[in-house]
Amino acid sequence: MSFAAIQEMQAHQGQVQQKPVKSLKEIQEEEQEIAFLMWFEEESARVRQEDERRLTLALSTASESECSRRGRGKGGRGRGRGKGGERGRGRGRDRKEQASAAAV
Repeated sequence: MSFAAIQEMQAHQGQVQQKPVKSLKEIQEEEQEIAFLMWFEEESARVRQEDERRLTLALSTASESECSRRGRGKGGRGRGRGKGGERGRGRGRDRKEQASAAAV
């Protein structure tokens, strides 16, 4: 291929691939915009993850506290004796009735 043919090819390519000329300021503004968009996406992802972590923690804490309250009265020890704390109320009566029935 001759030198003239190469020059002709390059001239033809230059006409086809002509791009608009950008100033240095325009290029810098585009780069800053790209950098900002990348930072914004990363920050949004971080905030979403933090919110999900907080929600999960809040739900697990609420679930634990709800489970720990189930079945507990004022005393906080389960079903137990009830309010009055009277000993043997139910069983004592049955035994007395059984003893009186046996005596008769």
